[in-house]
Amino acid sequence: MAVFFIASGYCYKSKHSDSVINVVSFIKRKMLVLWLPYVLWTTLFSIFHNFFVETHIYEGPSKWTVADITLNIVKATFLRGGTQMGGALWFVAILMQLSIVYCILDFVLKK
Repeated sequence: MAVFFIASGYCYKSKHSDSVINVVSFIKRKMLVLWLPYVLWTTLFSIFHNFFVETHIYEGPSKWTVADITLNIVKATFLRGGTQMGGALWFVAILMQLSIVYCILDFVLKK
């Protein structure tokens, strides 16, 4: 997993932080490429949570109510939701946050 983050940093181009327009474009692209799939998969896993419990794919947790499912989906929009299967997506949320923070920090330091 560490190699994945190192490779992502190695492939970062400093042109992304040359201007405000480039920074905004970079953030939009990261939202589309990383945030949207994270939210969609977490939403899908949340909706099917009770099915996974009934079929013994998930061990231990009780069934979720509609309020639990909704809360988890809302948390996912802020990169905080999670399910047992969706837990494997933790690196997507971290990669997005670190990429955006680095781009902004690089922009500020260049100015």
